[in-house]
Amino acid sequence: MIAQVYVDVGVPHLDRPFDYAVPDEVSDRVKPGIRVKVRFNGRLLPGFVVGVTDASDQERLVDIASVVSGEEVLPPESAALIRAVADHCAGTFMDVARLAIPPRYARAEKNPSHPVISSDPGSPQSLQQDQFTRSYPCCVDAHPLGPSLREAIRAGKNPRVSWTVVPVADQMGDWADGAAGLVSDTLASGRGVLVLVPDAKDCVKICAAVKNVIGPHKMVSLSADKGPGARYSAFLAAVRGQAQVVVGTRAAAYTPVRDLGLILVWEEADSSFAEQHFPYPALRDIVAIRVSQTHCGVVFASHSRSTQIQSWVEKGWLREIPMPGAQVLFHAPQVRIASQDDRSLDRDPAARTSRLPHDAFTAIQNGLKSGPVLVWVPWVGRRRNFICSECGEPMRCACGGGFTETGSSALACQVCGRPASEWVCSCGSRRWKAQTIGSERTAAELAGGFKNVQVLRSDSANRIDAVPDAPAIVISTPGCEPEAAGGYTAAVILDAKGFLSRPDIRVGEEAVRRWLDAVSFVRSGRDGGTVVLVGPGGDRALQAVLRLDPVGFARRELQDRVEAGFPPASRMAAFSGDEASVEETSAVLSQTGYVEVLGPIQEIESEDFRLIARVPSAQGEEFAHLLARMAAQRSQTKKTARLTWRLDPQWLGG
Repeated sequence: MIAQVYVDVGVPHLDRPFDYAVPDEVSDRVKPGIRVKVRFNGRLLPGFVVGVTDASDQERLVDIASVVSGEEVLPPESAALIRAVADHCAGTFMDVARLAIPPRYARAEKNPSHPVISSDPGSPQSLQQDQFTRSYPCCVDAHPLGPSLREAIRAGKNPRVSWTVVPVADQMGDWADGAAGLVSDTLASGRGVLVLVPDAKDCVKICAAVKNVIGPHKMVSLSADKGPGARYSAFLAAVRGQAQVVVGTRAAAYTPVRDLGLILVWEEADSSFAEQHFPYPALRDIVAIRVSQTHCGVVFASHSRSTQIQSWVEKGWLREIPMPGAQVLFHAPQVRIASQDDRSLDRDPAARTSRLPHDAFTAIQNGLKSGPVLVWVPWVGRRRNFICSECGEPMRCACGGGFTETGSSALACQVCGRPASEWVCSCGSRRWKAQTIGSERTAAELAGGFKNVQVLRSDSANRIDAVPDAPAIVISTPGCEPEAAGGYTAAVILDAKGFLSRPDIRVGEEAVRRWLDAVSFVRSGRDGGTVVLVGPGGDRALQAVLRLDPVGFARRELQDRVEAGFPPASRMAAFSGDEASVEETSAVLSQTGYVEVLGPIQEIESEDFRLIARVPSAQGEEFAHLLARMAAQRSQTKKTARLTWRLDPQWLGG
């Protein structure tokens, strides 16, 4: 008996399974998917068995050293997914396996295994599907194509859909309730469901909604906040077939689900889905690969739409379930841009440059009459990024350091502590202003303007989950918006211009997503809900939010990307390292004839050089294989020169 084992050797040129002999004393325990330890080049290393055979091309085989666990944590379906993701991202099998499979927690494995759930309707262990004979009503039904989507899922079909959720704080915008309806439809067909959300807060929300439909049984939640033991226990429940509904964050995308019928992804463009470890696979790509392998259905749901999802819609791989624009405007809050008409400018001449113009102040004032008001700011903290008010030159101390705001609202040098009162700009001016004003400073300013109103702050340093339906001003940063009972009466989105000034080609796409998420916390316009955006009214992103038209924005953004040759119309790789290594990489890529090389150039204030390479999206897989071969060659020849690279970089500076 011979086991085929992927060994965690840590070098790209050995990215393949190796044959090991199985000793007789463990032959009954060795099967595909288990963890083992093997000897490799004199070291004892961990590995995964991915196959068992009776023959090998090798004459002399080393025995498996030990069986770490008999749990089949890597079933064949997962092994195929990991291999495909590694090939797509130019990584190795073990690179992705470390991301996909939670660390072992021995105590969790000692829990007794429950009977495996079967999808066979005749099995006594099958789901009690009679509770799903009636379709659970939800907001998906309000979309013209929503009922047909649900009927297709219940019939066992596998639709691929982009669902744009109406941004409003009522049942029409309750995405979690809509997701629960789709979960019940999938269970009615006798299949399993995988739900992926950005963070633990969304995990709790969707779990509560799903439990309301199917009860607390046969569902597990996988997120890092639960701790290693609970996470591994939930993973084992899915592997053993004890759960047909898996809800989780980024790493849950690989979780085995018995008879998988649907993958539902909420906010696939959220930065929490961005992998922080090599080979940096994008969640949407993992899901797309898994859908193509298992032929299950998929629903990408969001208040907005990314250019990648739009490209899949235009290619026909995804179908959209749109809602007519007039109906969206009817259900959503009333959205307007502050001080854009002549009357507003006559009343408030400084409105174009004011951070809180009269329209925004009035919206807060009126909203407080009937409930809480949300004030959205892009940054945490106090004031930073100071410039001269006259010439716009960055504010620097005589020692060269930048200034920061202290707790007493005074400015001091970050290096030498010299106060800003001694600063003089090169143009002779002593006047300065802050380009960035964070949540803490905003809360202090509004507390001074609204003396008898409670001002709350929710950001990464001080997060609030929910607020009551009572007058209050809630200052929030992106992703930290608290739920308000009954929804906010109004919302003011500040510093739109500053948010759009970040050097990234995806900044407009991210702005539309963040702002529509903020809009979704506000009551319907029929119930008095109002949203005011403070920013340049002519900007495309603000206009898209004003019209509540994220699909139109994504369509135009994709056209611009195609013309400029940026993703998703192309695949790009960024390289950084010493000059010789980057020059060598540039030469190899240029010889292919299909890779466009941009650079190399020396990075600012660094000895490293930077190189960008790109290919048309149709040649993306070929490009990934090329990069994998280059990495394997460098590893095999034991090159020690410094060179780092990333395929499909998250940040693309503009």
